[in-house]
Amino acid sequence: RSGNKQTRQWDEASYFPELRDRHGDEAVIVARRLLQWSQDNVLTWWGKGTRSGSFVPYFNHNECEHQLFAVWTYGVVEIYFYWYSFKPPFDDVEKRKIILDKLNQIPGVSIPPDGLNRRPSISMDILAKDDRLEQFIEVLDWIVKEIRSS
Repeated sequence: RSGNKQTRQWDEASYFPELRDRHGDEAVIVARRLLQWSQDNVLTWWGKGTRSGSFVPYFNHNECEHQLFAVWTYGVVEIYFYWYSFKPPFDDVEKRKIILDKLNQIPGVSIPPDGLNRRPSISMDILAKDDRLEQFIEVLDWIVKEIRSS
């Protein structure tokens, strides 16, 4: 093995205490709800980050793996626009703009237009307020429906 980069396999048991230590109970509530959504709708991949844990909801459609977003122990949900851009139907920038518009309708979310080609983040603090998490989940449901019907 070259260098001293050790990886760590994260799982539910290691992820949630770390998230609680770094960001408190509200972040845990957000992440637990997103994990539940992932388990109910798609598959869940657990990250191997050395310092930060993550999980990524994903599924296969038409022999293509669709990673949807990542939920990190440093308190953000990373939106995978960059990865969407390689796979139908969101390889069409106009379709990605629809996602951007839907996300930006959530109070407190403000992803700039250049976010369409990156992996912008939304703070769990924002999603913890009012019904914002449920609004976010409605967008996720729409994304999955669009991919499955493509």
